[in-house]
Amino acid sequence: AEARYRIRRILTGAGDTPRFSSADVRRIARVIHVLGYLPGKEAEAALEAIGEGYVQVHALLGAMYCHQTFISPEPDMVLLESAKDQFQKVLYLQPDYQLSEKLFSPRILDFFDQVRAVTPGGAITSTAIPAAQ
Repeated sequence: AEARYRIRRILTGAGDTPRFSSADVRRIARVIHVLGYLPGKEAEAALEAIGEGYVQVHALLGAMYCHQTFISPEPDMVLLESAKDQFQKVLYLQPDYQLSEKLFSPRILDFFDQVRAVTPGGAITSTAIPAAQ
């Protein structure tokens, strides 16, 4: 029920949702339409699984943008903002989500934790970039 609520908020463009692209919204809407043909419990299980897939994709995109920023000689604030946007989507879809310490560097984990701590739409500055370890 929680995944369905959050997805409906995205589809209606609720003000507290992160920025999802129009292509994301169209894909989500198509999935909801198809799931309407499944019996209740099956639809809910499928929605949860699909939601988990969206979370994984946005987590990986955020990590990729972070990595690109961290290896650049000059911090790229556009990439850093993109990383923040992706991580906010992850946290909106699954608020208790944790990045794996086995898969992600400490700098990416630190940045993810900073995104979790800021209010939605909060500014991330170059001083927020975790130092190399």
